Amino acid sequence: MESSKAGEEKSNYLLSPERKSQSLSPSKAERIAFIQSIKKKVRDLVVDLHDIVQQWKNLGQKSFQTLTSLDSTCAQLHSSSERCKSGQPIASECWRNYKVALLKLRESLLEDHSEQMKQMSKLYIKMENIISNLEAIDLMNSVNVGDFTSTRNTADALFSSWTVGDLYKISRSIVNCYTKDWLLKQELSNSLTNSDIVDVKSSMLLSIWLQQPYLCEEAEFSMEGMLLECGLK
Repeated sequence: MESSKAGEEKSNYLLSPERKSQSLSPSKAERIAFIQSIKKKVRDLVVDLHDIVQQWKNLGQKSFQTLTSLDSTCAQLHSSSERCKSGQPIASECWRNYKVALLKLRESLLEDHSEQMKQMSKLYIKMENIISNLEAIDLMNSVNVGDFTSTRNTADALFSSWTVGDLYKISRSIVNCYTKDWLLKQELSNSLTNSDIVDVKSSMLLSIWLQQPYLCEEAEFSMEGMLLECGLK
């Protein structure tokens, strides 16, 4: 009799709403493990983004120096061409040799700048990949959180005060600035490398390259804020 009653109680427990909920919903431990996994992925992506931003700044400065040297070389080429047209034969020969050396230097500088632009292109692609990964993590967290409604909400902070969505949006705003900067640099590069004439326009273009108008302080502050939020600084 007691055995029958115990069996009935066990059967009722197995069919109870509480037991069904436990069997269908992931455990709190699994949710914690999931969050820890997200934290690690986000931290790694933020570190990668910061490293790329630093590389971008260094490469932008190096490219500016290359373009400045190229501009100066083109100016000297223009001057040597005028001198070759007049003067004594010996002097003209010296200027012709000098012009050949300048032409070789110009080609070398153009190759250097072309390589620098290729490196910037690769960095930009990496930035976009980071944003895509953060967007995927945000979506994954939003979908996954539906199974843990009793333990966590998508509006909860991941680290200190920002949600996964906040981190994605802020990263997106940072990369948007670098998207504009990259488009501008491509236009400036085309203008500065496709002309041998040095004038006020080239100086203005070089100045714009150096100033990087789209890389405002807000982007730098946002990057610093992300590092602080993720406990990386």
